[in-house]
Amino acid sequence: MKKKYGTFDGYLAADVLTVLTAILLFLALSKKVGIGLFAISGFATFGSLIYATMIGKTVLKNDTNRKILCKDEYTSAVETCGSGQSRSDIDGFRIEEPRCVYKVPDGVHVIVGDNGVKVRSLWGRLLFKYRGGIQNTPPDNAWEPLFRA
Repeated sequence: MKKKYGTFDGYLAADVLTVLTAILLFLALSKKVGIGLFAISGFATFGSLIYATMIGKTVLKNDTNRKILCKDEYTSAVETCGSGQSRSDIDGFRIEEPRCVYKVPDGVHVIVGDNGVKVRSLWGRLLFKYRGGIQNTPPDNAWEPLFRA
């Protein structure tokens, strides 16, 4: 079992550092700053991505008036996330209207609102789209309770 430690959004930090890296690359190419600053920013971006995927917790925030069912990261247990509540260390969740089950990649912070599911960061959105998102069938047996609940 891989224990997650921080609720800090490493993907959001990576977004900011990616923009900074792009600016420093432009400045380095135009010879306004040294290439060292670009390299440091690039390594910081890479470090925040590593943090988000390896150490950062997956967090769900419920900004609706409905309950959301969440699958525990390490077991097949299903918990309820009430209105205004947050849950961490989740593998996925289910909303009732429309009835959908979502997989959430490690370290991604998700907000469920009345207008749908939102991810706070660009890096997190990319991962959510290509490594998570709506699941039509259970990814493995541990997901069965969430699909049946």
